[in-house]
Amino acid sequence: MTRWHPSRDLIRLLEALSEEILDTSDEEVRQTSGLQGWTIANTALEVRGVIKAARGDESGSLARNCDLNEDPSEPGARLRRTRAGRGASHDQRH
Repeated sequence: MTRWHPSRDLIRLLEALSEEILDTSDEEVRQTSGLQGWTIANTALEVRGVIKAARGDESGSLARNCDLNEDPSEPGARLRRTRAGRGASHDQRH
Protein backbone atom coordinates (compact mmCIF):
# COMPACT_ATOMS: atom_id res chain seq x y z
CA MET A 1 0.00 0.00 0.00
CA THR A 2 1.34 3.45 -0.86
CA ARG A 3 1.02 6.56 1.23
CA TRP A 4 -1.38 9.10 -0.18
CA HIS A 5 -0.65 12.78 0.40
CA PRO A 6 -3.83 14.71 -0.53
CA SER A 7 -2.18 18.07 0.13
CA ARG A 8 0.45 17.32 -2.52
CA ASP A 9 -2.25 16.31 -5.00
CA LEU A 10 -4.17 19.50 -4.22
CA ILE A 11 -1.04 21.60 -4.79
CA ARG A 12 -0.45 19.92 -8.16
CA LEU A 13 -4.09 20.40 -9.18
CA LEU A 14 -4.09 24.08 -8.16
CA GLU A 15 -0.84 24.68 -10.06
CA ALA A 16 -2.27 23.01 -13.18
CA LEU A 17 -5.51 24.99 -12.87
CA SER A 18 -3.57 28.24 -12.41
CA GLU A 19 -1.49 27.54 -15.52
CA GLU A 20 -4.60 26.69 -17.52
CA ILE A 21 -6.38 29.85 -16.39
CA LEU A 22 -3.36 32.05 -17.15
CA ASP A 23 -2.87 30.46 -20.58
CA THR A 24 -6.49 31.05 -21.58
CA SER A 25 -6.95 33.88 -24.05
CA ASP A 26 -9.61 36.57 -23.67
CA GLU A 27 -11.33 35.19 -26.75
CA GLU A 28 -11.53 31.68 -25.25
CA VAL A 29 -13.07 33.11 -22.08
CA ARG A 30 -15.64 35.05 -24.11
CA GLN A 31 -16.51 32.00 -26.24
CA THR A 32 -16.88 29.69 -23.24
CA SER A 33 -18.96 32.13 -21.24
CA GLY A 34 -21.12 32.90 -24.28
CA LEU A 35 -21.80 29.21 -24.94
CA GLN A 36 -22.99 28.78 -21.38
CA GLY A 37 -25.03 31.98 -21.42
CA TRP A 38 -22.87 33.62 -18.77
CA THR A 39 -21.43 37.08 -18.69
CA ILE A 40 -17.71 37.46 -18.04
CA ALA A 41 -18.52 38.87 -14.58
CA ASN A 42 -20.57 35.77 -13.72
CA THR A 43 -17.78 33.54 -15.00
CA ALA A 44 -15.27 35.38 -12.80
CA LEU A 45 -17.54 34.91 -9.78
CA GLU A 46 -17.87 31.20 -10.55
CA VAL A 47 -14.08 30.80 -10.83
CA ARG A 48 -13.59 32.62 -7.53
CA GLY A 49 -16.09 30.26 -5.89
CA VAL A 50 -14.26 27.20 -7.21
CA ILE A 51 -10.93 28.56 -5.94
CA LYS A 52 -12.43 29.31 -2.51
CA ALA A 53 -13.84 25.79 -2.33
CA ALA A 54 -10.47 24.31 -3.29
CA ARG A 55 -8.77 26.29 -0.54
CA GLY A 56 -11.29 25.24 2.12
CA ASP A 57 -10.12 22.90 4.84
CA GLU A 58 -11.75 19.67 5.99
CA SER A 59 -14.02 21.47 8.46
CA GLY A 60 -15.53 23.49 5.62
CA SER A 61 -13.85 26.71 6.70
CA LEU A 62 -12.73 28.91 3.86
CA ALA A 63 -10.12 30.64 6.01
CA ARG A 64 -6.64 30.39 4.54
CA ASN A 65 -4.55 27.98 6.53
CA CYS A 66 -1.45 27.89 4.33
CA ASP A 67 1.26 30.39 3.50
CA LEU A 68 0.76 30.93 -0.22
CA ASN A 69 3.38 33.70 -0.46
CA GLU A 70 6.20 31.22 -0.94
CA ASP A 71 7.15 30.65 -4.56
CA PRO A 72 6.18 27.00 -5.25
CA SER A 73 8.62 26.83 -8.17
CA GLU A 74 11.62 27.16 -5.86
CA PRO A 75 13.43 23.90 -5.02
CA GLY A 76 12.10 22.46 -1.77
CA ALA A 77 9.23 24.94 -1.61
CA ARG A 78 6.00 23.73 -0.11
CA LEU A 79 2.91 25.11 1.55
CA ARG A 80 3.39 25.82 5.24
CA ARG A 81 0.70 25.81 7.86
CA THR A 82 0.09 29.27 9.28
CA ARG A 83 -0.45 29.94 12.93
CA ALA A 84 -3.95 29.02 14.09
CA GLY A 85 -6.26 31.86 15.03
CA ARG A 86 -7.33 32.43 18.59
CA GLY A 87 -10.41 30.48 19.54
CA ALA A 88 -13.15 31.43 21.99
CA SER A 89 -11.33 29.62 24.83
CA HIS A 90 -8.51 32.20 24.66
CA ASP A 91 -10.94 35.08 25.09
CA GLN A 92 -12.35 33.89 28.42
CA ARG A 93 -11.13 35.54 31.59
CA HIS A 94 -9.66 33.35 34.30
